[in-house]
Amino acid sequence: MDKIKELLSRLAPIIKENAEKQEKRMETGFNLFYLISDHYYRETFHSDIIAALLSPKETHGGGNLYLDLFLDMIGVDKSNYQDAEVHNEYGTNDGTLGGRIDIFIEGENNHCVVVENKLNDAGDTYRQLPKYYHYLENNKYNIDKFVR
Repeated sequence: MDKIKELLSRLAPIIKENAEKQEKRMETGFNLFYLISDHYYRETFHSDIIAALLSPKETHGGGNLYLDLFLDMIGVDKSNYQDAEVHNEYGTNDGTLGGRIDIFIEGENNHCVVVENKLNDAGDTYRQLPKYYHYLENNKYNIDKFVR
């Protein structure tokens, strides 16, 4: 009987800590990234997930649904994105600029949307968005929206 009491006394702080963590999670609401990752602070991990959800060609079964909802939310005409390609970590190295667009949505007739994904109050690198704009302009893209 003493061994059971000792075991319960050792488990009590662990049970209490777990309950406090669960309560804190409930206060902040549903957070997919918290649930699926022990490395939830990694920017590229989030970009991979967001790009997969937005891509009509992914296996989520939603087709254009998630991309269409996103484009509606940011005020972009979705008719230019019915056969869209969604790229993550899209390289913009043209020999002079360099960089990687976190999520690049490429639609028909060179229409595009750029998503710059920032976590933990990270700032842009020096002239990051102007560099992307210049690269896309030089490559004849019709930039519908920059999202940060």
